[in-house]
Amino acid sequence: AAVAGAGASSPRRGTMAHVVVLVLGDVGRSPRMQYHALSIANMDAVARVTLVGYSGEALHPLLAAHPRVTAVRFPPPGRA
Repeated sequence: AAVAGAGASSPRRGTMAHVVVLVLGDVGRSPRMQYHALSIANMDAVARVTLVGYSGEALHPLLAAHPRVTAVRFPPPGRA
């Protein structure tokens, strides 16, 4: 998986990062991406994580309840 902003300068000191994890598929059926989002959310330098992808299966309970994680889910194409 590519890291957004890789090679870019690091954030200013004292600022907290906002990381977006983009899943090209059903977020609930992507355990690796859910784990990445959860791991990132538990980092001290990260203020929030937005997990973006298609709706479908439920998220892992630890991820769904995490205070720093917001899930943005939408129907797959052709199923709106």
